[in-house]
Amino acid sequence: MEITITSQQFNNDKLIEELENMPNWGTHNIELILKKKETSPRTGIDPTILTAILSSSATSAALVALVSGLLNVLKQAKTQKIVIRDKDGIIVEFPADYPIEKIKKMLDVVNDIMNSPQIEL
Repeated sequence: MEITITSQQFNNDKLIEELENMPNWGTHNIELILKKKETSPRTGIDPTILTAILSSSATSAALVALVSGLLNVLKQAKTQKIVIRDKDGIIVEFPADYPIEKIKKMLDVVNDIMNSPQIEL
């Protein structure tokens, strides 16, 4: 599963550094890559996007690890929420201080019903 991660507050390099430095990060089969996106020369926006590639053998556990890692980054920065959207218009949103057990239940649903999810910080 590929998940695009976007943020107005964090640059991609900072997110990668924070996530990869988390304890046990390497055990979750998550690969973080930067992809170039086509943009109009008029926008001046960095066309690089961060994508998390989750192992198909452990997608639920990897998704929980990814979101948990992002929540840790958000808590450090005092950000309020995380939003997960898919291309079909489904939106799941929860505060950064939401209990991890409830997040795991929500992510099981996300994993089952979402098509090409994107995480927004």
